Amino acid sequence: KFNNSAILNFLKDLDVYKVLFKNFDKLPMKNGIKKWGYQQKNNKIHFGALKSIIEKDLILNSHKLLNNRKKINILEIGSGYGALAERLFEDDKVNSLILTDIPSSLTTAYYYLSSLYGLDKVKIFSSVEGIKKHFKLDEKKILLIPTCYYDQIKNFQNVELLCNFSSFSEMDFDTIKYYL
Repeated sequence: KFNNSAILNFLKDLDVYKVLFKNFDKLPMKNGIKKWGYQQKNNKIHFGALKSIIEKDLILNSHKLLNNRKKINILEIGSGYGALAERLFEDDKVNSLILTDIPSSLTTAYYYLSSLYGLDKVKIFSSVEGIKKHFKLDEKKILLIPTCYYDQIKNFQNVELLCNFSSFSEMDFDTIKYYL
């Protein structure tokens, strides 16, 4: 027999989320990839959508507190499939995103994000030479860089914000110190 506990708990929590989000307009993700979630009218709300919108608001509200009016470039360590990147890339305050993760996660992110924004806006790298061509961050893009090339990220100009929301818990302390 199927256990509905998780779905029932999520539906109960939706009432709490209504207080946070006022309505559900921001929650549905645009991509048509089939994913599990909750159906509300024509919108399918992916459970990860709640997390990514809270993270996006935290980043952009922090940016606003600093009274920074220019567009920012953001480095996300442990980007997963790109849910947060999807939210941030659509915001006018964000210029470029640099996502770093293990290659298998970046492959999924590449498929997901390029299906939203196109191959001209989403780049995945397999060599240092390819990365070097984008150090200026002069165009709005999403750059996917495998962790084996993390040492190249210090060469990017104008990365104003680094974020990590979950993956540090999957790493040992020496790895976290290396990233920071």
